[in-house]
Amino acid sequence: TLSSSEGMEGQEETQQVMQHAQSQIPVYLSECHIALLRLLVKDPSSDLWWWSVLETPEMVEQEDEYMNPVYKKRKAFPAVLKVDIEALLSVEEDPALTRQWYQSLEDVRTRKPDNSGPIKSAVKSAISVTTNQHLKAYLKKAMRTWRPKSAGFVKRAVVWLTETFREACPHLWGRSISSDELEAQKKLVIAAATLEMNAIAEDIGADVEDMDSLEGDSDEDLDSDDDEESDNEDTFAEDQPIAASSTGKLLVSAKESKELLPVTTFVPKKPVPSVVDLLLPPAKPVLPTDIVHALTWPPVIGATCSRIFQWYKRRRNEVDDSIREFRELRPMSIAERRRRESIAASRIMSECGEHIGSTSSHIESAIGHLCGGRDYLDLTSVQRLCLLRILVEAVYDTHHVQLSIEDNFKARTNAVKSLEAEERKAKKAAKEEASTLDAAARERLSNEARDAFFDKKRQDLIDDMKETGEYSVDFIEQFTDDDIIDLDDETKAEYEALPTPESFSKAEINAVVKMIQDESALGVDRLSVLTLAEIERRDEKYLKSLQDEIDECGEMNSR
Repeated sequence: TLSSSEGMEGQEETQQVMQHAQSQIPVYLSECHIALLRLLVKDPSSDLWWWSVLETPEMVEQEDEYMNPVYKKRKAFPAVLKVDIEALLSVEEDPALTRQWYQSLEDVRTRKPDNSGPIKSAVKSAISVTTNQHLKAYLKKAMRTWRPKSAGFVKRAVVWLTETFREACPHLWGRSISSDELEAQKKLVIAAATLEMNAIAEDIGADVEDMDSLEGDSDEDLDSDDDEESDNEDTFAEDQPIAASSTGKLLVSAKESKELLPVTTFVPKKPVPSVVDLLLPPAKPVLPTDIVHALTWPPVIGATCSRIFQWYKRRRNEVDDSIREFRELRPMSIAERRRRESIAASRIMSECGEHIGSTSSHIESAIGHLCGGRDYLDLTSVQRLCLLRILVEAVYDTHHVQLSIEDNFKARTNAVKSLEAEERKAKKAAKEEASTLDAAARERLSNEARDAFFDKKRQDLIDDMKETGEYSVDFIEQFTDDDIIDLDDETKAEYEALPTPESFSKAEINAVVKMIQDESALGVDRLSVLTLAEIERRDEKYLKSLQDEIDECGEMNSR
């Protein structure tokens, strides 16, 4: 009984240890994530994608909506009237006057299209306040379509103008923004408005004629319309079908162009902050810090991955737009843009795309999980790998790693250049050595031919001497090479006919070169190649000489 109880206690302790181990993040995972985070935040490249949580465009827009409930009902109206928006925005005007006419036009948003009187009064008030001639021309042109009990077209034109102007000039409403950011924002708005202008189906000739006719309009002409309003009401029944038909065509055209409206892609640098973003300090964390340690790194990793993912989406869209512009393709439509945004995760990292049974991708769901302050251990294995994947991808884009890669490339290039220089040097040395061996081989063959010639001539002289007895052998052996050459004209002609170093064939030269190389390898001055018969004759001669010495020794002993 005692042993069984001890065994059960041991099993319980083992289970508790296993549960405790499963409830903690492995140490190697913590160290890996913290090391990647340290490398990212210390690198200057992180300044491009680490945004502050103090202010984002989405937060400001949400605050404006909460401050003014009218903005909650705001609808995106497409452009219905052509205007040179760049020239309109480039006019310098007193900010107080700008706010005054903007407030007058903003009142049009709350009016119904059949409430034409207040809409006309608001437009007239704006025309009388503003000093921007382009704005005056635009509003007067919009008022050309005004009819009693029917001011829908005027309202759409005014609402589009106010929304575009507010988006292009956020500094007029208390936003702190630099001049560079303001110019960039204006360029974006102008580009989008220009595309909308191109989508408007209007008769250009009639438009120019209409603008010319507006040059003569004055504020008094618009004032006279109030007096004629009662007369127009009598003829409203006759004029209404014509106005409705013309306005209806424009509205239908605008509605049809809304779905096919080309737009430029815009991904905000600063998305809506999460709970973790709001708890982080405004600036980028500088490691080592108390914010990032073994227990708190998952939320910080989630916020970091969120910023990196947003940065990659923005860069990918900018590249897409630049490629389309370079190839002179039309900008993407709204439907194409929405499809591209829906598959952004798969385009950036194909292995982190959508998974079955979920509307978001692995990486987006993992980032949302950690940015919501939830537990890291609740993530699936694929989601954890996706987080590591995006961190490693960002590390590859850091200046530190890029410099290391460049240094490696430079070192490899230098090594290749050094190797090529050594190869050239070795080839040059081998070429010089081959040239030297070739000259030596030719010289050896020439010397051998000359030595063979002189040996043959000496042997001929000795043979002649034995027959005639004119000279002794010692006298003939004292002959020099020049003496042998000068013996007679025939000998001199034979000497001059001997082969020169340049007259030998390549095969003969290669054979001698090989012999010279063998001599160098064996460390000898001269290497003789003998046949088997020559070796046997040399051995027989050597044995005979030994036998003669033995015989001489025996004769001496007998004496």
